Amino acid sequence: MSAPKCPAREELLDYALGRLPDEAIEAVAQHIEHCPDCQCTMATVVDAADTLVAQLAGPPEPDAFADEPECQELLVRAKALAGGGGLREEVHAMLAAPAQDAGDLAGDLGQLGEYQLLAKLGEGGMGAVYKARQVRLDKIVALKVLSKQRTADPNAVARFEREMKAVGRVSHPNIIQAHDARDI
Repeated sequence: MSAPKCPAREELLDYALGRLPDEAIEAVAQHIEHCPDCQCTMATVVDAADTLVAQLAGPPEPDAFADEPECQELLVRAKALAGGGGLREEVHAMLAAPAQDAGDLAGDLGQLGEYQLLAKLGEGGMGAVYKARQVRLDKIVALKVLSKQRTADPNAVARFEREMKAVGRVSHPNIIQAHDARDI
């Protein structure tokens, strides 16, 4: 018996963006889970199609606060911590910097469990990603949330859970690590 045929790159992209029909999702997910070639392809497909990654790689939006002395000081400190490195180092330095007091936040979108939502970073077929603060640790994190419409679909919930497990197993210097997964 021959090995199953790998999905086309376009089908992997549709899977990553949540655009596959429900009946195809499970078959593609199972194939990816057991195919190292498709796992590697998925990494490149997701990077190429992910709107959040595209926004991070693109030019920054104008920032009304960029000229404030406190902001300039923090940028200098972050760059010094990062050794003047690239985007990844700057993001890690920003996340490592002391967080603001909760009372100083202008972008508070509410609370989800012990996470205070600060800003929406992007969204896709499965849900949205938020910049959030883990309140007890006073730590800035990225929080991925399944959309309300998708929570009613058992296939979407199962896919989201598989995604959480897969992300939890990934350890790569260019990919943010998952530290928590739960229902809230």
